[in-house]
Amino acid sequence: MNEVSPTPDPMTFIREGVDDIGVYVGMWNARKPLPAPDAAARLAGEQAIERVDMTIRRLWRLRLRLEREIAAEDSAWLALDDEPEA
Repeated sequence: MNEVSPTPDPMTFIREGVDDIGVYVGMWNARKPLPAPDAAARLAGEQAIERVDMTIRRLWRLRLRLEREIAAEDSAWLALDDEPEA
């Protein structure tokens, strides 16, 4: 039985968001020329904007997590340097 990870890989969501952006932008770029109404293309353009915003938020969260992990790693290395040698 496959178990679902309690903390999904953030890169999965970022990749999926970028893939979605590509699809929605493609739909927007294929829109009918004015003055023909193209509700589907309009919706795709709005969805692309939403996915861009969501992906940027996820990238920022990933960046902050990496900063914290790097700082913790640096602190651990400094602590090792402070330990007396046996």
